[in-house]
Amino acid sequence: MLKKASFIAAQFTLGGLAYCGIEVVYRGYTHRTMLVAGGICVVLLCLLARSQIGLIAGAVAGGLLITVVEFSIGTVANLWMGWEVWDYSFQPFNLWGQVCLGYTLAWCALGGLVILFARIIRGAVLLYVEREGKRRIGYR
Repeated sequence: MLKKASFIAAQFTLGGLAYCGIEVVYRGYTHRTMLVAGGICVVLLCLLARSQIGLIAGAVAGGLLITVVEFSIGTVANLWMGWEVWDYSFQPFNLWGQVCLGYTLAWCALGGLVILFARIIRGAVLLYVEREGKRRIGYR
């Protein structure tokens, strides 16, 4: 159980830092809420990566999951708390300025990449462990 919690914490931390890094590169700055959003998104995407879902369906599901996380955090941070972390109200097909169709499509592409990357990494680790003659790594 502790091994699983440590693994999820590592995914959360890596995802949060990566999400913040993407924002700094794209917008020039980030916000602490993006660490939480990124962490949640990567944990969810890694769960999708372990499922039997196909890559395209996983990318779409991942993009929708990221959109739901962004909408949830945006509703709290921007609308309730008034932090003005982001505002998509100028984008077409937006919902309360918190999410928009354009970014949902971008999240689908990013979700697919994360799922693919997670599957490659997990496969490489399992192959290494099997080659070394050790028991399989399981974090179910």
